[in-house]
Amino acid sequence: MVESIYGNAPDEIKEIYKKILWSLLMKLKVPNEETSNIIGEIGGRGMGYLFENMDEMDIQAERRNTAREKKRADALEEEVKRLRKLLEIQGQK
Repeated sequence: MVESIYGNAPDEIKEIYKKILWSLLMKLKVPNEETSNIIGEIGGRGMGYLFENMDEMDIQAERRNTAREKKRADALEEEVKRLRKLLEIQGQK
């Protein structure tokens, strides 16, 4: 379906597709070289194969992992502050 829609679209529409996809991939922090390769596929084999070589990514799982690691880092930072304060107190005695 996507293949036939894209294949029959005027060049101006194809350029819009490319710009939208470029923006999306940049927002997802896909490296420029990989993004260029993905976008280049649009002009070659078409939309049907667009993401076939892109690694899968579970955004929700990544968000959970990031939140978990942030909590862990914050807790460690608080522990470091507590220990520094304790060392300062010990050094003053």
